Amino acid sequence: MKAKLRKLAITLAITIIFLNFTSTNMKTVLSSDTARKIDLFTQKIPFNGKEINQPSDAFAPQELVILYANVTYNEAPIARMLVAFQAKNPRNPFENMTIAGSSFTDESGIAQFSFRIPWPSENAEQIIFGEWFATANVEIAQQVVADTLTFQVGWILKITNITTLNARLEPQTRYLRGEMIFFNLTVENIALIPKSATIIIDVQDTANYPIIHIEMDNLVFQSGENHVHGSSQIPATAIIGEATVSAAAYTASPNIGGVLYSPAALSRFEIIEKPPVENHDIAITNLSVSPQTAYIGTPIEVTVEIINLGDFSETFDVSICYDVFKIATRKVWSLDSGLNITMSFMWDTSSTIEGNYTIWALADFVPGEVNIANNVFVNGNVSLLGKHDIAVLNVWPSKILAYKGEIVHIYVAVKNEGNYVESFDVVAFYGSNVIGKQFVNGLQPNTKTLLIFYWNTLDVTEGNYILSAEASAVPGELIIENNKFIDDVVEIKLWTFFVWHVALLFVLALLIGVCLILALLYVLWRRGRKKKRQVSTQLNSPRDTEFKKIKICGACGRQFNGVYTFCPYCFTFHGKDY
Repeated sequence: MKAKLRKLAITLAITIIFLNFTSTNMKTVLSSDTARKIDLFTQKIPFNGKEINQPSDAFAPQELVILYANVTYNEAPIARMLVAFQAKNPRNPFENMTIAGSSFTDESGIAQFSFRIPWPSENAEQIIFGEWFATANVEIAQQVVADTLTFQVGWILKITNITTLNARLEPQTRYLRGEMIFFNLTVENIALIPKSATIIIDVQDTANYPIIHIEMDNLVFQSGENHVHGSSQIPATAIIGEATVSAAAYTASPNIGGVLYSPAALSRFEIIEKPPVENHDIAITNLSVSPQTAYIGTPIEVTVEIINLGDFSETFDVSICYDVFKIATRKVWSLDSGLNITMSFMWDTSSTIEGNYTIWALADFVPGEVNIANNVFVNGNVSLLGKHDIAVLNVWPSKILAYKGEIVHIYVAVKNEGNYVESFDVVAFYGSNVIGKQFVNGLQPNTKTLLIFYWNTLDVTEGNYILSAEASAVPGELIIENNKFIDDVVEIKLWTFFVWHVALLFVLALLIGVCLILALLYVLWRRGRKKKRQVSTQLNSPRDTEFKKIKICGACGRQFNGVYTFCPYCFTFHGKDY
């Protein structure tokens, strides 16, 4: 054992001397070099600090921290590189720690070093809790590159405050036996991801007798500050005096091995004696909700039964609430002693987020009322579920009878009936054949849109076809029955000529032929009349001079036929011959 320790000490001394010697000859740079890179990260997926100088998710006391360093050169991993790791706790007046180690990279260029968050016996929270700082250094081609990483250490889930409330959800510290008490817990989650927990609230009276136990399982707390509420009734047997509230967060129910996330938070309130008064007493005897599990946006009916147990006619308000939020308030007028009524309220859940909610009813305290414990009635949980639901509402064509080759418009109405923005495909069919597909991008919740498909029937055979449309299921969608809608039949016919078509064409052709014949006869008649008119004009016009049968050319002296105007021999012009 001593030999191993001596060997380790010598190795560390040589390493320190080597680093001191080489530090003067090497340049240290952050891992932003385009060629040389080292990326320091932890096992806390998805927020493990990957990429340069990024923070990691939080760690709890005594939790194992695994530091990884990815060493690359020109994006390629480098094996057998010696990486130096170092982690430091937050600076404090008690003890400042430095945890160092080294490791060679493997074939993937990954070096690994791990240590467990310490837990000193004294001043542990002051020493350990807060922001830790880790670095990783490596020499690549005579240049030192480094990456840094920070992470928080503390109680992952911690109840930071307990406030006691009355039935009106107002802060109160003094309660009667039998009175309802509400606990408002502030829970801080320092992790970057949601955490599931079981919350247990215990109350002991002044004599340390347990009087209240509340266990709330499978609660989910988002990163940062959260609020959770529990309620109970102070027993009539509780001892008058100061009571102590203890609330703690567990990883699961202790019955199945759950352990504490952090120490329990404490608070106190006072239990007081009930003074004698007149009998004014309004009581809520029953509360029911329907349905108890529903999607966001589904109306939930809340029914309340109320009775006047006092000796006087009373007027008061009745309110319905979920957790610390009011749903509605209605007034009851002059309810006589001994009478009971039933009231119904509708809870519009469209603006409520997904989760489990406690439904309860409150009848306002009337003047002089002492027994106010029965003014509140709690009915357990209602679960509201976020819904992914795309529905095809209708499919209809521009015509139900079309001839082959026509373009038929197919109209498809779709609606986002869920609570999230959705993108999806819509396909239109005739029979089992696809008409077309369209992509709907970012359809808002409770919003409709109309799609138009153009069906070219040129290649469609004659027959009757059923139109339908189907929307693709979106992630998380459970109700898929309404993703498809089937419409009526569209008939496709060939272009055919019937007997009356042929008869009509024959009559038209006959009429056109007759018209052409009549037009031709008219033209011939007009031409004949014109010719007769010309002949008659020629016969009736007088002729004073007869044409000369023979002429003698005055130029050449030759005779030529009198029908010529020019001499055919010398081409002398002789003018008119009459």
